[in-house]
Amino acid sequence: MEKYFQIVTSTIRNMMKLITTILLIFTSCVAFGQQITEIAIIPDKPDKVIINGKEEQAYELPDVLPEYPGGINGIMSFLSANLVYPPNAAEQSIQGRVLVQFVVDTKGNVSNVEIREGVDPSLDAEALRVVKLLNGWTPGKMKGKPVNVWYTLPISFKLQDETPQIEEEWDAVPIDSVGYQEMMDLGLKAQSENNFPHATAYFKAAFHINPYSIDPLERIIKMNNANQKSADNYAIYEFGVDELSRWNRLNGTGMSAIFPMEWLAEQMQSLDAEDQYPQFALMWTYLQAPSAKMRTKANVLLDKLIPICKEKQMWDQYGHMMSLKTFFLTTEDDIISLFEPNAEYLAKSPQGSGALVILSRVYAESKGDSVKAAKYMKMAEDADPERVELPKWLE
Repeated sequence: MEKYFQIVTSTIRNMMKLITTILLIFTSCVAFGQQITEIAIIPDKPDKVIINGKEEQAYELPDVLPEYPGGINGIMSFLSANLVYPPNAAEQSIQGRVLVQFVVDTKGNVSNVEIREGVDPSLDAEALRVVKLLNGWTPGKMKGKPVNVWYTLPISFKLQDETPQIEEEWDAVPIDSVGYQEMMDLGLKAQSENNFPHATAYFKAAFHINPYSIDPLERIIKMNNANQKSADNYAIYEFGVDELSRWNRLNGTGMSAIFPMEWLAEQMQSLDAEDQYPQFALMWTYLQAPSAKMRTKANVLLDKLIPICKEKQMWDQYGHMMSLKTFFLTTEDDIISLFEPNAEYLAKSPQGSGALVILSRVYAESKGDSVKAAKYMKMAEDADPERVELPKWLE
């Protein structure tokens, strides 16, 4: 289950390992405002770090830099789904840049995370929390071998009303129109020869190249229906959702992704009204699209999915959806009224711990109720004991 961006990228690399700075700036909308985030590689880090209890070499300038899935768009999507502007900081108009440094280790995980320059305890804690979750990188390499690499991630918290408007038309990356047309032509040729398996394969390849066009899938469905293979249609729609989700994850969710995902979700629901998978994929597409209107649609869909997940006792999905609702709750009383009556259900899965942590923070930072703050933090820790950073949020 896996975010309205503006991107400015500037890269400077000196081949003689003098000074390297990669600066990538983008914006990410969340409930209480917008964050402007820069990504940078900054020298002067320790050569040795402790990873899994062992001292290992860490590099500043490897031959190949680590890469997060989807590159910059992937990091954008992750931050948009996970960054939460601390309510107390938003109410007090606290803003500023938090500089977090960390190591991407040889397994692609984040370690040695620490604040290099702080602003405010609540902003510092939120920046640390998100960076510690930023795992799953392709490791950097030196002489063809994976190595530990230092990264510095400045996260600037800035309230929404002081940031520029985001372009609504933003799309991810250019489509390979030549490759797409080649696959379509081959598919049409195979179809004319009544070679339906090959035609299906070519049309699926075309959709893989350009998942913004539903034409290849519609042709497959028509072939299936004409050849008494309509039972295969659901698998084709599922393939479409998977491919479009993959594309969005790797390249960013552009506005052109909205229509095909809506179409796919509608087709799958018509075949199986109880299947929530396409609705989850559609919700993420709405949430990650660069449009306030799409985020409104995401909120509406969340309100539809949450009670369904609760009724079916799909606690992982329930916790995830409820935690995402944080982005749309504008007051602390809204957070309390939604999360507190459902705390026992949130505690049934690690995914619900995020909502419990937010609830704990509201009581600790705004309501001054240390008893309830400790209660809900303990519930969050019990639900997801591996999140060792949670106690720090109360400090």
